[in-house]
Order: sequence, then C-alpha cells, then structure tokens
Amino acid sequence: MIQEFRQGFARLWRTIEIVAISNGGERVTHLYPNDCYFAHLSLYRFASQFSLDKRALDAGSGTGYGAAYLADHGAQQVIGLELSADGVALSRSYFQRPNLRFVNQDIQQLSGIPEQSIDLLVCSNVLEHLPDVRHFLRECCRVLDENGYLLIAVPPVIHDGSRAENLANPYHINVWSPRQWHSTLKSYFIDVQCFRHVPTLPGAQLNFANQPHESKVTERDFAFLPVTLDEWLEAPTLTSVLLARRPRDLDSLPNGLQPIVFVDDSVTKPVATRRSPWWASLSTRAYRAALPPASRRWQLGVIAQRAWRMYREPGIGTLFRKMVSLPANPGSHD
Repeated sequence: MIQEFRQGFARLWRTIEIVAISNGGERVTHLYPNDCYFAHLSLYRFASQFSLDKRALDAGSGTGYGAAYLADHGAQQVIGLELSADGVALSRSYFQRPNLRFVNQDIQQLSGIPEQSIDLLVCSNVLEHLPDVRHFLRECCRVLDENGYLLIAVPPVIHDGSRAENLANPYHINVWSPRQWHSTLKSYFIDVQCFRHVPTLPGAQLNFANQPHESKVTERDFAFLPVTLDEWLEAPTLTSVLLARRPRDLDSLPNGLQPIVFVDDSVTKPVATRRSPWWASLSTRAYRAALPPASRRWQLGVIAQRAWRMYREPGIGTLFRKMVSLPANPGSHD
C-alpha cells in the first residue's frame, strides 16, 4: 500500500514537472522521452561531431538535455543560455558536469561571451520564437571563431499546410520558408548548407504525441542528409536544418535598422504581449524567497502555481490528462 502510494505520488510529481516546463508544448524534456524528445535529441547528436574538443554554446537550451549531450560527447566546454529561469533551475538540478554551465540570459544579447570564443553555436527550434533574428545572427558572428559553425533547426514551412499551422501557433513569430532562412543566413555567413532530417529505423512510425514506453527509437535512428536548396523545398523533413560556417566581418553585416527583406511569402508576426495575473508573479516571488533556492527539484509551490496556470491554457488540459498515465520510470522505453 505504501509502495503504491509512493509510486503514485512520484508519477504525479513528474507530471506536474513536465506540464510546468513544457511551455504550452513548445519544450521537450528528458523527463518525457518519447519520439518527439528523441527527434530533438538527434539534432544534438548531429551537432556533436562539430564540437569534439571544442567550445560549444547552446542558445536557447530549454531543459538542458541538448547541452548536456554535447558535454557528454566530447565537447571541451559547453554553455547553455536560456531565458527561462525555471528552465535553468531544472537544467542545473539534473545536469551537473565539470565542462557544462547554464546561464539565465536572453540569447538576443550574448553579453558576457567574448569575441571569437565559441567554435560551435547550436540553436535548436528557437529562432521561430525570436523577435529579432538579425541581431542574434550578428551576435553569433561576433562570438564565433573565424572557422566556427552555427547549426540551426527550425520548423519546415514548405507548403500551405505547414505555413498555416505555424501561423496559427501563438508561440511562433517567424513563419519563414527554408529559402528565407537560407537567404538571411547567407548575409551573415560565407558557407551555408541545408540538411534533411529524416528517421532511419526501418518500419518506424513516428508519433510525436506518444508516451515514453511506446517509443521505439533513440537519437541514433535519425539521419541528416545534405541537399540543395531546391531539393530541400520539395523533400519531406522533420526539421529544416542549416549549417552555417565562416562568419562574415562585422563591418560587412546588414544594418539591423533596415526592414527585413523577404524573398517569398514568409512573414514575421507582431509580438503579442502576454500578461500573467498579478498574483502569479507575486506568489512565485514569495515562494522563491521563502524556500531554499537550491534543491534537487523545484519548489513545490512554484511548480504547482505554474502547472495550474498552464493547465488552464488551451490544449494543456489534454496534455496534462494524458501524461498522468506516464510510466513510473521516466527513462524507460521499449
């Protein structure tokens, strides 16, 4: 009886953690290793070949699993930058490595990162959220070594259906086609290569909404195939992946004050201001002040408050109810 109660409580606690960190389904986490998680993790496996004995920066590190993967697979030093303080707290509690550190910082301002101090900069599924992509790219050119790499992954807006889906997503600001991303990157980097992101496990049917115990893939079951821009626009891909190398001189970069030049029907949506209730901010500050700042898991009050707020958002109720049934061991999958 007591054992069943403990398992039930542990399952509920993980559900609360996952819902609180998911940010409306926009973040994945090692706490819920389903097909979607492993597809995201495979991007870092691909990136790891460029960070062997190198200095890496994960811009928009989310829940920390990607930065930790680079640190565990040969990187000399890894920095994870994340705007969410809760994301940084979660990352620090689960991923402690001597060659890894997490910093709470807006990636549009890479202050504190010295010039030409980074060999690989990874930005996975972040730039579609960023209000000022060009300023970020200028900062990338500043901090990257002259032979450094920038690896980005963005949603594949390659037909009317994917465009409509991204336009409807309230979290996606930049609904850009592969041609638009390629054109913009070419203004900042000399070499830009395109890749398809595809599953390789024979007979595998990916389901990004499945549960961890239903997943049959790992990060090794995906390939990144180099393609031309024209091929990229027609071939199916899980993610649009671009690898940019050799940043241009800062003096030759575009003037950020000028409007973005769109090469097709790509669009940057106005940034909507989302306000939380006054009590949400007050209660979060109160809990953080009253409880010890360092703990193995987040403060219970903060998690409960955030989980309830996110539960009330459209679509989150379904996600919460589904994840109540996740297995007792979050790391297990068949």
